[in-house]
Amino acid sequence: MAELELKEVSYFYESGGKRIDILDKASYSFEKGTLYTIVGPSGSGKTTTLTLAGALEEPKSGCVCFEGKDIREIGYTRYRNSKIGIVFQAYNLLPYLTPLENVLAAMEITSNPIKNEKERARELLTRMGITEDQMNRNINKLSGGEQQRVAIARAISTNAEVILADEPTGNLDSVTSHEVMGLLKVVAFGSICRGGRCGGTAGKEKIAGLNMRGRESFYELDQKSISQYFLS
Repeated sequence: MAELELKEVSYFYESGGKRIDILDKASYSFEKGTLYTIVGPSGSGKTTTLTLAGALEEPKSGCVCFEGKDIREIGYTRYRNSKIGIVFQAYNLLPYLTPLENVLAAMEITSNPIKNEKERARELLTRMGITEDQMNRNINKLSGGEQQRVAIARAISTNAEVILADEPTGNLDSVTSHEVMGLLKVVAFGSICRGGRCGGTAGKEKIAGLNMRGRESFYELDQKSISQYFLS
């Protein structure tokens, strides 16, 4: 059974009296323990796909399913609090808190049981390359790359089954982008999280998503459907 699935999902909005179609009966299944990358031109619906998968928007028709169950039946709040973690392009970290406090805040909100929260938060931040000194600074004192690392630590700290990342390297330089993608691959393959996680990213560039067999896979969005293709 797929971990996360889009079933004939359609989404549109109204602008200037005209209907703008973003997704038209798009369907695809995403398996656990795999890093997926959705690529496509600007306006093709990459971010919309992630917001629908993250229950931040509701499809006009069709359904988003988690472990075979419509997320509307699970409940959007429960789904967001316990099933998924989101890495936003703009980080969306709380500006008045430290990196450590940002991660702890997410752990306090989730309905998933977490033991030794402070110890786990420190461990995750350390694995993301955040030093003890940086953990206790105001978040705005960190660079963009460091804030993105904190955002990833926050997303995985709640033991979520799915991590969604919207252009996680869009604001970063090439070196830091490579490091962040490496961290997301580690998350997807279970080296940090307990058990394999399904990781999804939306990016402007065609960044490879490596599955458990080391095969590179891309998921291309063209407003009508999501199609998979492979590179040797």
